[in-house]
Amino acid sequence: MIEDAFRRALAALSHVAKGAEDLSRPLTEGAVTSLASALGQDVPADLLAILRIRNGGWRVFEYDALPIDQIQRRWEGLVAQLEEGAFEGHEVFASEAGTYKAVKWSRGFVPFAEDGGGNLLLVDVAPEPKGKTGQVLRWERQGGPGMGSAPRTLGEYLQDYAALLESGDYVFDEEGFYEDGPFVDAMYP
Repeated sequence: MIEDAFRRALAALSHVAKGAEDLSRPLTEGAVTSLASALGQDVPADLLAILRIRNGGWRVFEYDALPIDQIQRRWEGLVAQLEEGAFEGHEVFASEAGTYKAVKWSRGFVPFAEDGGGNLLLVDVAPEPKGKTGQVLRWERQGGPGMGSAPRTLGEYLQDYAALLESGDYVFDEEGFYEDGPFVDAMYP
């Protein structure tokens, strides 16, 4: 399912952003092993499935998908800040009905895309009881994680993204940057 949803999203993205350059990189097993070792667990299955198809180099509106080495560097950097106590006393968004941890950062947050301001889209592998393992969250530098709608896995998220692109309501420039369309954030459709 995840592979089909991702291929559908890529096909829709290539249709609306015809001139977007494929910036993906080959995925190596060494990189997968390195990320799994850092995480202390297997790379989330849905995330690994899309990385095997395209290791970074695609967009979710204003977010750029990260290749696996950047996922690891971003995750390790935020975990280091967490362990140093850098997030103590930071204001965080309230958890949506107990679906994710209302903390600035968690070792269970695995980023997969980043915008120009350092905000992230991530997969949550350690949700609260009302959440779904592998749910997608948006993480803001100023407020931590947020969701908005009901918990959605990465596969469900990508299906929704593909449907938005296929609607024809969104305009992208020749480089694949979101340019115009109804105000929508794929995170909160």
